[in-house]
Amino acid sequence: MSRINVLFIGFMLFSLFFGAGNLIFPPLLGWESGDNFGPAITGFLITGVLLPFLAVMAVALEDNGLISMGSRVHHIFGIGFAIIIYLSIGAFYGIPRASSVAYELGFQQIFKIDGRWGVLYFH
Repeated sequence: MSRINVLFIGFMLFSLFFGAGNLIFPPLLGWESGDNFGPAITGFLITGVLLPFLAVMAVALEDNGLISMGSRVHHIFGIGFAIIIYLSIGAFYGIPRASSVAYELGFQQIFKIDGRWGVLYFH
């Protein structure tokens, strides 16, 4: 693999995993942890850095990706596992999160509709 490919893949992974939560959460974690900063930052590094890194490495080292990884159990499980993972990343988590941010910071500030009707109208 050429250096330019490694550079592009590195930037792609950085942009994939780095978001506002990675910028805001660690200082908030440090502030709220008080005297328990060591265990708090250790837990954050394990769950926010090590586990995603291991997941990317596991999928990258597998010959045929995520479906092949799940197919070790059963071929139907492999397909279902991949579908659930992809839906949980996008449709079940990412899209509602982005939509709620747009609603709170845009729509609700302009139209001042309280209650559930505003959310229903927005969607």
